[in-house]
Amino acid sequence: MNVALLTAFAVSLLICEGKGSVSWADPGVTNPHTPSSLVFKRLLVSSAELDSSDFQLRRKLQVRPRRGRRGTSSAPTLFNDVFLFPQAKKMNFAVVTIVTIFLLVHEGKGKFSGAERDDVKVPCQDKSSQRNYNEFVQRHVLKEIFNRTDKQQWSRYLLEKNLCGRTRVQSFIDADENQVSQVCRTSGKRVVDGRNLCISTSNMRVYDVQSRKTSKKCTVTKVTGSNHKVVLACNKVSNKCRPVHYEKWTNQKPENVNCS
Repeated sequence: MNVALLTAFAVSLLICEGKGSVSWADPGVTNPHTPSSLVFKRLLVSSAELDSSDFQLRRKLQVRPRRGRRGTSSAPTLFNDVFLFPQAKKMNFAVVTIVTIFLLVHEGKGKFSGAERDDVKVPCQDKSSQRNYNEFVQRHVLKEIFNRTDKQQWSRYLLEKNLCGRTRVQSFIDADENQVSQVCRTSGKRVVDGRNLCISTSNMRVYDVQSRKTSKKCTVTKVTGSNHKVVLACNKVSNKCRPVHYEKWTNQKPENVNCS
């Protein structure tokens, strides 16, 4: 029970002081740095108060006065008080463990994988395969020349690429593959709160195509072309930052930082 209370006390200190890398703590709350010695005192005083009655009782029952050289009795030593009793050993171990962990976090020395939040991810932090990149190019980059306003030619293109009816609306970027890839480098900016998303610095021509497939026939029902910014998910592919996913443009805001 005392160990549980002490643990709760230590965790509450972490949150109150605003120094622990706790994922569910408010990241906007920051307090002046509390000296480590003061934190240590708080923990020790708390443990003494929580266990004082039980500790005193066990000391009376288990420790006998030791005889001095002249036959006089002496009070129990600090070693007996802290390490001899089973309950004291348990409390001492708990105090040392919690203080050590607390100081690591408090001083910024420890790094716990679970403390890292998802919103700190940036473009090209995660890895993707070459296959992911190739699929992106096939699905979203127009690499053939044909009349973009002709539905029949769109139908042929979608059948050849095995893309007809893949989704209700598909988006195709009318640009060179290298130009599109540059959005994940110097031709793009990181999206505000966008994790691994980057947005192009200039407008690009994008066609939104609606199609449906029936047996061996592809019917294109609508083609819409427009010029706007392109938003892409950028991951590391073969040690290069490349696009792996197309994100619909919804007026996302760019940061003043290049994608990679």
